[in-house]
Amino acid sequence: MTVEQALLRRAKSGDRQAFARLVQMHREAVYRAAFHVLKDPEEALDATQEALLRAYRYLDRFEGRSSFQTWARRIATNVAIDRYQRRRRTRAREQAFPEDLEPADAGAVDVDANLLRNERRALVQEAIETLPPAQKAAVLLRDVHGLSYAEIGEQLSIPKGTVMSRIYYGRAALKEKLADSLGPRADDLKTARREES
Repeated sequence: MTVEQALLRRAKSGDRQAFARLVQMHREAVYRAAFHVLKDPEEALDATQEALLRAYRYLDRFEGRSSFQTWARRIATNVAIDRYQRRRRTRAREQAFPEDLEPADAGAVDVDANLLRNERRALVQEAIETLPPAQKAAVLLRDVHGLSYAEIGEQLSIPKGTVMSRIYYGRAALKEKLADSLGPRADDLKTARREES
């Protein structure tokens, strides 16, 4: 039995010091996973804290099919993606309703263009939220954050082929969901999502 396995066994039986030791061993890797998505040190620290709290809360569900670090990094990636999306929604709302709009006759065309762009972003974002979590994570990491297939595989601890499959099916589902709303522009989803980043 490894040191990590022994600590996990103790932590699962309620030993907080054992869990604290696991956190000490893996906190940096969990932070890097969150930072890779958020690109902001403070946000990444908050996401790391939230991920480790979730890991503690759901430790009884950890089956040991991967290492504790891999499991905790996966939780951190999901927490970071959720935080990133919340932050983006807030920005979109602020852009859609800026306090200092010019009079209608001075910039009506620009305001209309901004509103249309924000509406399109909101539609894409809502569609992304409906994807299964595995597809959602892969699509966001690829099309919003620009990670390579290999980087996504490392981040989510899955093979490159699985990454490619999740992205393919995620994009296909998005295209189908948005075909009525965006018409021909649904074919250009990758560009639309990148504009959001």
